[in-house]
Amino acid sequence: MSDDAPRSANADVVRIRGNGYTAEAGWFGPEDRPRFGWLYRPDKPAPNGIGIVIVPPFGREDICAHRTLRHLAEDGAREGFASIRFDLDGTGDSAGDDTDPDRVEAWLASIHDACDLARAAGCAGLVLVGIRLGATLAALAAKGRTDVAALVAFNSVVSGKAYLRELRAFQAAMDLQPSPTSDESGGQESSGFLFTGPTCTALKTIDLAAQDVLPAPVIRILERDDLPERKGWPEHLKKLGGDVDVQRVPDYADMLNDPHANRIAQAFIDACLACTRRLQNFSGNATSLTSLPL
Repeated sequence: MSDDAPRSANADVVRIRGNGYTAEAGWFGPEDRPRFGWLYRPDKPAPNGIGIVIVPPFGREDICAHRTLRHLAEDGAREGFASIRFDLDGTGDSAGDDTDPDRVEAWLASIHDACDLARAAGCAGLVLVGIRLGATLAALAAKGRTDVAALVAFNSVVSGKAYLRELRAFQAAMDLQPSPTSDESGGQESSGFLFTGPTCTALKTIDLAAQDVLPAPVIRILERDDLPERKGWPEHLKKLGGDVDVQRVPDYADMLNDPHANRIAQAFIDACLACTRRLQNFSGNATSLTSLPL
């Protein structure tokens, strides 16, 4: 096992050969708080040296988007981009659970660990890709790094307050009962996943349209094609001087259908890889693009 591979609970990392890549499964990050993930190593790395770090959404959306995100990692590796998909701290097979303290900070820390793993695997620069809350966390994590060449955000949570309202509305529409402790603690449950009171408080402070630092030199905002376009965050990023493009993408609802019935959002995958393909000459915060169309 190489030093830059995920650690396994056993002596060896689990490796699977794919078409044009090798996928390695294991744990990485702090010894006392390991994160679980998959590192996809391309047989022939792309000349621009860019890697893709995939930040998942939270809760039910994470479960439903899993299929599409796996295909994104596989397709990215086939094109020569080392790709990482992983479970955020306290979710999936990573250490911890919903009730642990400092959820937002822990989620951000696990994103940084995934980025560091990609760099250790040989990536000169990174594209952070996220869906919903994952896109929001990717944007926040990217601000503190100089190796993020681009951010691709699909139906991002711009306002934490609005996000929590949407989850409550979904819970009510599905006639699902709230957690018996939610009201007392100031937290709330959504489809069996818990945001504690402190987590809700932290989420309510998030407003991407109020951030005063660009998350990355290049930002590709992907919006659902079945909802009205949101202009606030893109316009704010443009005022900050970012290379910002907004694209309306189909199949979001199908991607987040129940796991046994959902469909791969190929247009989303294609948009992510088109952005990654175009990145050239990344050095710190300086990024240039080829003239390939999105």
